[in-house]
Amino acid sequence: MASGPRVSLFLPGGQFRMGTVLLLHVGFGLLLGLGTNVIWWMRTGDAAPMVSVYSFLFASYHAITAFTMHMAVLRAGRERGKHLFRIATGLFACMLLFIVVRWIGDQWLMPSIGEKANYPAQVTFLSFALDNLLYALLPIGFATLMYLVEQQLVQHQQRTELTYRERLSELDMLRARMAPHFLYNTLNNLYALSQRSGTDLGPPLMDLADLMRYISKHQEEFVAIGTELEQVDRFIALQALRYEHPLNIRIDVDDELRNIRIPSMVLLPLMENAFKHGDPCDRTIPVELRISMAQGRIRITCTNKVGAHTGDGSIPTGNHNLQRRLELLFGEGATVSFRNTEDHRFVAELSFPPST
Repeated sequence: MASGPRVSLFLPGGQFRMGTVLLLHVGFGLLLGLGTNVIWWMRTGDAAPMVSVYSFLFASYHAITAFTMHMAVLRAGRERGKHLFRIATGLFACMLLFIVVRWIGDQWLMPSIGEKANYPAQVTFLSFALDNLLYALLPIGFATLMYLVEQQLVQHQQRTELTYRERLSELDMLRARMAPHFLYNTLNNLYALSQRSGTDLGPPLMDLADLMRYISKHQEEFVAIGTELEQVDRFIALQALRYEHPLNIRIDVDDELRNIRIPSMVLLPLMENAFKHGDPCDRTIPVELRISMAQGRIRITCTNKVGAHTGDGSIPTGNHNLQRRLELLFGEGATVSFRNTEDHRFVAELSFPPST
């Protein structure tokens, strides 16, 4: 059975929803209302009912004052700009609100429903107000505390949003670097082929167009393994035109894994670096791409013979960018390693959880 929409306690910006603020302050008021009965029992030994008219009214005074302080003074004051005079005026107004509401409840409402007034009938409003100054600070202090907690949540949300946007920007930058990288290399290959008489450039140009369309216009961060392998096949077909000898390429992937989603542009950089820094025509050591699933994780291994021109031994730029992309996407959930073996092979190994 489908579940209903999920109700959030927070607004998109991290603030409490109005209903959440109301629940917090009503709960605070009810706790104090219950506490008055407990304190009365501890002081007098008279076991008053846990829920009484007075405890309900006492809870109402605090909830109304706390809610007003939170929404009308602190939150509204922040939205209009912080001014000490406005905050001080709002604080005084909330203290007066508590005193007036309690005066009405204790001295007017209680007798009207047959209950005893909380203060003697002859007490003046000024004496009542002075006696309730400290009580008024309770809901004001609680509202201030909840407002400070709310602001911490807002700042955390803003930091999280900023980090997320920076992460997306870096991912977009890394993806943008890959498109011209493949284009320039392939154009160089096609230029070399054009110097050979009788070479038909139609099919490789179509492969190049399809490949570049995938690289430059494919906006999804995750794709099916089968989709990525189609682009690998196009890339290999383009690269094969450069070599006089047959390529020795092996791709090993179970059919049931072809619909599993992985980050786009993961297999292509591995294969491109295998061609660039290895020997894809070696008869004894093939360029080998293996994709498997073990213990709920995708494992991708690309192996090639170390070529004659391997640079300074550092990680190729394409592999370094690939490693950074996986770190941004999966954090500590991704493991990446590049190493040279004793039998002159270069091995790239990636492991990460499949996309859901």
